[in-house]
Amino acid sequence: MSGRTTRRLDFARQLSLLAKAMDSAVERRLNRLGYDDIRSGHLVVLLDLGRDGARSTELARRAGMTRQSMGELVADLEALGYVERQPDTGDRRARIVLPTGKGLILVAQARRAVTEVEADAARRLGRERFLQLGQALADLAAAEPESVVKKA
Repeated sequence: MSGRTTRRLDFARQLSLLAKAMDSAVERRLNRLGYDDIRSGHLVVLLDLGRDGARSTELARRAGMTRQSMGELVADLEALGYVERQPDTGDRRARIVLPTGKGLILVAQARRAVTEVEADAARRLGRERFLQLGQALADLAAAEPESVVKKA
């Protein structure tokens, strides 16, 4: 056996590692800007939260996570002063998660950091390959799960 060790990773694992690496890069950029209280899990909420806010259940659905997990992230961000929960005028039992002024600034910084990390990836891959990869991932994500992986 040669001194060179190769490690084969399956497709889903490679995607997971890539997502974690990109999230970490965004988190590091935000930390350098003084947001040392933000971790990559918070980005799931922040990057999907518009000015008009959303219900936690909707944020959880979009992120593909449980309502409980989303509730914990929202509670963290609320304690840090980045979001607030207000009654939903359409359904008094529900609450809307809204960014605070401090949160809107963070969202803008986070989106800028994502853009920078993606631009770096595009430089490393080449713009055309990067765009093709993005389109291929969007196509796979839109497909029915059973049609993505054909059984042998």
